[in-house]
Amino acid sequence: MPKLNLLKNKYLIIFILLTSYICNAKEEILFTVNNKPFTTIDLNQRIHYINLFNDFNINEIEESKFINDLISLVIFNEFASRRKIIINKEKIINIFDSLKNKNQLKIQEHIERNVLTKEIILENIRLDLLRDNIIDKFLVDRINKINIFTNNNIDIFNIELNYVIFDYRYKDKIEDAYNNLLEKEIKYIEKLLKNNQIEYNYFTKKITNLDRINNKLRNVILENKNKFFIIEEKYIMIGIIKKELKKDIDIKYSFFQIKSKDSKYFNIFLKKEIYCDNIENIKLDKKLEITEYDNVDIEKLNIKIFQNLSKENEKLIINNNNQKLLILLCKIDYDKKMAQDSLFQDKIRQISTEIESEFIQNKKQEYKFQIFN
Repeated sequence: MPKLNLLKNKYLIIFILLTSYICNAKEEILFTVNNKPFTTIDLNQRIHYINLFNDFNINEIEESKFINDLISLVIFNEFASRRKIIINKEKIINIFDSLKNKNQLKIQEHIERNVLTKEIILENIRLDLLRDNIIDKFLVDRINKINIFTNNNIDIFNIELNYVIFDYRYKDKIEDAYNNLLEKEIKYIEKLLKNNQIEYNYFTKKITNLDRINNKLRNVILENKNKFFIIEEKYIMIGIIKKELKKDIDIKYSFFQIKSKDSKYFNIFLKKEIYCDNIENIKLDKKLEITEYDNVDIEKLNIKIFQNLSKENEKLIINNNNQKLLILLCKIDYDKKMAQDSLFQDKIRQISTEIESEFIQNKKQEYKFQIFN
């Protein structure tokens, strides 16, 4: 079973998004687990420890992200204590030595400022490893059920959804603004909902499995659209789809570029059936200029254009210096093994996050968790 390395990459995603909060407060109790208090001192130590792995401004952070992380560590540690799960000390020391070799000056600076000690760093390493190991044990059954095979090239993309969900009863309030909403960014949509006193929930979600999402949304993604407005029996979804081509999977595109010096004729041509299978017939048209590109590395192409093309016979019209041209995609080649490995790791991370969240929620009551404002 592949080992998760949460120490290196779990927090990288979290801390890119951190914003404005100062963590220099006096000691206060944040929460208790089995009546044992955990304070702002514990939180600040954790923040400085994570800062050893990720370079961010400690005075400009969203504190709740770190509090949730600390709660998670404490609950997993409580579970481990009850089950007598331990971490090999040699493994902890090895990670510390590796960290010290990479960040010796930073560690020394933290120690000299009395914000961390070697013992605190070792304890945080132990807690991280402990949580990783417990999550790994829960992963075993789910890993065997992961399906990483696709037939639609969807595995060449990183896909993220940003969307809002609200009750169907508000349908009449926003139906007139349907087209307008689809042209706007998510912040504008939220503002419009607030102005209309519509209660909603906002979500950001990375997609690693099309089988686990709304069928209508699945079709929107496969149709290569970047926005959606989905009306169901009880709720409405409005959102934006962000797709980025993955790196390091050796993507190559084979396509035709078709253009004409006569813009009027080109507009007439666009009404015809244009497919890769009949490209030889299209080449007979002397009014068109057709250039073939075979197995071109994506890094040599305009990624913003080609990430909008994901399957054979997809077409894209581009206006270039007052001249229209058509891109006709005929083939995408990529390292399927690397793409599947990347998708598998994405799914592992997603499932791990789900396991962690479910575990914490299930154990909070059992461990008498109480949070303080």
